[in-house]
Amino acid sequence: MPDRSPPRVALLGFSIECNKFAPPATKMHFLARTYLEGDAILTDARLPTPCMLPETPGFVAAMDGSGPWTPIGIALAMTEPNGPVEHGFFVELLDTIRRRLKAALPVEAVYICAHGAALTTEDDDPDGALFEMVREIVGPDVPIAATLDLHANVSERMVNSIDAFIGYRTNPHLDMRERGAEAAAAIREMLGGVKPQRAFLRLPIVPPTVTMLTAAGPYAEMLELGQRRMTPEIMNVSVMGGFAYADTAKNGLSVVVTARRDKVAAETLAREIAELGWANRARFYPSLTLLEDAVGKALAVGRDTLLPALAFADVADNPGGGGRGNTTFLLRAFHDGGVSGALRRLLRPAPCGRSASAWRRRALRGAVQPLRDHAFFRTLHRSCDGGGANRRSLRRTARHLCWAAARARALRRSSNRRRHRRRHLAPRAMRRPNLFRDDGARYPPGAVDRREIARPFSRRLRRILRPGTDH
Repeated sequence: MPDRSPPRVALLGFSIECNKFAPPATKMHFLARTYLEGDAILTDARLPTPCMLPETPGFVAAMDGSGPWTPIGIALAMTEPNGPVEHGFFVELLDTIRRRLKAALPVEAVYICAHGAALTTEDDDPDGALFEMVREIVGPDVPIAATLDLHANVSERMVNSIDAFIGYRTNPHLDMRERGAEAAAAIREMLGGVKPQRAFLRLPIVPPTVTMLTAAGPYAEMLELGQRRMTPEIMNVSVMGGFAYADTAKNGLSVVVTARRDKVAAETLAREIAELGWANRARFYPSLTLLEDAVGKALAVGRDTLLPALAFADVADNPGGGGRGNTTFLLRAFHDGGVSGALRRLLRPAPCGRSASAWRRRALRGAVQPLRDHAFFRTLHRSCDGGGANRRSLRRTARHLCWAAARARALRRSSNRRRHRRRHLAPRAMRRPNLFRDDGARYPPGAVDRREIARPFSRRLRRILRPGTDH
């Protein structure tokens, strides 16, 4: 008689995008963002505003809605883009997952939430190491589904160790929760007897990040072709652009097609998509603004206030790609070129304290201190016209940036959120009901009192910007 008990599904993950040229990421980075074990994974996934990325909540919600199941939380580690992970912490994480997964056996399926562009200080393919370890523990017949960022650098052992490979299809990433739900549907199919077949091709193309938009362009056309060629036989088509700054041997534009049964159908479609990408390879060369042209545009806007404002960015120093947001090439060129009326903001992440008072103190140090630490701020101050309007604009903008960054970090900590609202909000808190997280979830009204954060910055920045002072 067949066993009709709810399937036991293990949930685990390791998600970080690593820039090989950035300082290493430590265990503290994961603890400050998302590090969960056991039942805490399910508890957080079912919250209205979870601290984890949306794939796992999407997976859990879809499994909850599609029938009975028994979820088993293993371990989940996530943090923002950074440098290579300290190898000692990664080994510790693997040991934790191994111990907890073995203790949870037998399981009928496994879901892995990964990024795919992770590095450690000693291993260029930690995602492959994780996938391979999970497969060795659960055996060859247990279905494994994984969701990955479209910036993943895909290796052969990543593809060979799992059954369903599901990548994002939007950049910026707006479909993370949907891909988690798709992984749940794949798990249900595999529990019903489907044995997927995968095809994997990697092109000798490492596309710059600025050429990987999914609304238009050569990368978007590859994605669109894959979705247009979907048939009942094809379970998923994932076109992975990769992450150039990982700088590994597995870098490259990749196509992974998962078929429900027919491997030939998967291989045929993967080759068709790869051929389109290769035919358009010249279109992956980026078109960026030269530094001299940027100075000219900034000068024009500074002289004519009727022209629309412009924003300039060093795309190779993107904090969203593991950069530090503190290069000074643009600032130096603007200063040497005589640009006036410009605001330059260099970012340093503020640490997140475990109490609201520690959080405010650390946010103040993390957000304001760089303005006093670095000589480029004095250069910026002198390059402005020196009028009160410029100083007020700078103070207002810096205060807003500090407030927004500190607010987002504080609200990610669900354990601190309620205590912060109870003890530290002023009686007349500023209500801002239309604030959204970067994953689309809405912050609760009254979750932050802007004045509690803004007032200290106003006093500190006024001292910094006082005319005639040199710090």
